[in-house]
Amino acid sequence: MAKLTKQQAKMHREACKLLEQDTLKLSEKEFVLEHWNEAAENDVGAAGAFFTPLNLAADFFMDAPVSGRVVDLCAGIGHLSFANYHYRDGRRADNSKPDITCIELNPRYVEIGRKILPEATWICADALDPELWAELGVFDGAYSNPPFSSPNTYTNRSKTAGAKMEFAIIEQAVKVSRYGAGFIIPQNSAPFRYSGARNFSEKTHGPGVDHFNKTGIMLRPGAGVDADFYLQEWKNTAPRVELAFWDTYTDGELLKPDFRCAPEPAKAAPAPVAAAPQSFPMEDTPQGAQLVIPGAEKRQNPAKRQLELF
Repeated sequence: MAKLTKQQAKMHREACKLLEQDTLKLSEKEFVLEHWNEAAENDVGAAGAFFTPLNLAADFFMDAPVSGRVVDLCAGIGHLSFANYHYRDGRRADNSKPDITCIELNPRYVEIGRKILPEATWICADALDPELWAELGVFDGAYSNPPFSSPNTYTNRSKTAGAKMEFAIIEQAVKVSRYGAGFIIPQNSAPFRYSGARNFSEKTHGPGVDHFNKTGIMLRPGAGVDADFYLQEWKNTAPRVELAFWDTYTDGELLKPDFRCAPEPAKAAPAPVAAAPQSFPMEDTPQGAQLVIPGAEKRQNPAKRQLELF
């Protein structure tokens, strides 16, 4: 356990006092999320458990899945799911609230999380337990700020994840997500560099590129949130991270990594679509007519193609 500063210890005690209440107001929940310090009761360095700053969590959902049935892997005390539930109604077409499931291994975190976000279903379990997913099934979307630790912390590691816990969580999230997933991962593990850099660039080598080559999971940077802007808001450490996202469809191409095991939902008959004000030529293919958009190209290996942001 890390030694807290006097100010950190004071705020942590106030947060603990609030948690003694049966129910909390929204402002009190935000205070706990900002000031309950994970290092006061846990060896966060060994576990790699660094809670997401609340402001960064809110910006994360500019791209991360916000609607339908979603799952938060390695949820901590609920920073990401709290931001999704309370701050991102504008991204949901009908303003409905998401059906959130939070999975967390630390029972103390689960105890606090149930007070922070009682609207979610909290499960104290290993996020890589195959029996758990056999019971939970498939979700519309998934997201995670996974532990920045070695895989010895959890069971049932993936061979392609190697010594990176974040890769094991990414693979699990992709397996159980129908439409997309979002992650906050160490900058070194991303296949691109954006945060803290003058310009966006795609890497030609490194753990993120190696993982893509092994699994086919293409991670993109999203709307362009520079995570370095929030460096001073992390507690106990200031990790350099990237916001990385995976979509079922990229550049119009359905992405299905070989290991993907989530059953596909039944396909409903397509509804009639009104004619768009602008049309593009159609091209006949063995699978049928395909829309041809001028200038579009299939995404290649991130080591070979520069991403066009605009």
